[in-house]
Amino acid sequence: MLHAVDPFAVLDLLGSVLATAPLDEVPEDDEVKAGWTALLIWLGMALVTAFLSFSLVKRLRNTRAHFDGVDAAEAERDAGQDPEGR
Repeated sequence: MLHAVDPFAVLDLLGSVLATAPLDEVPEDDEVKAGWTALLIWLGMALVTAFLSFSLVKRLRNTRAHFDGVDAAEAERDAGQDPEGR
């Protein structure tokens, strides 16, 4: 036989458990530093972002040049036809 569980009772129990849990000590400012590894990772991400940005711009220029050529070819083809497309 199943019994209904009051969700607020579960939240109360969870809150009391979390309230009595021991907290980690907060480190002092002189005990924490970023280090060279974090700097190298950050610089690597900046370089990758710059590379991807330049690559995106190059690909967009190529796409624009391609479609400008397609539009020009369609305009020349359409210029030989009358407006009704015959």
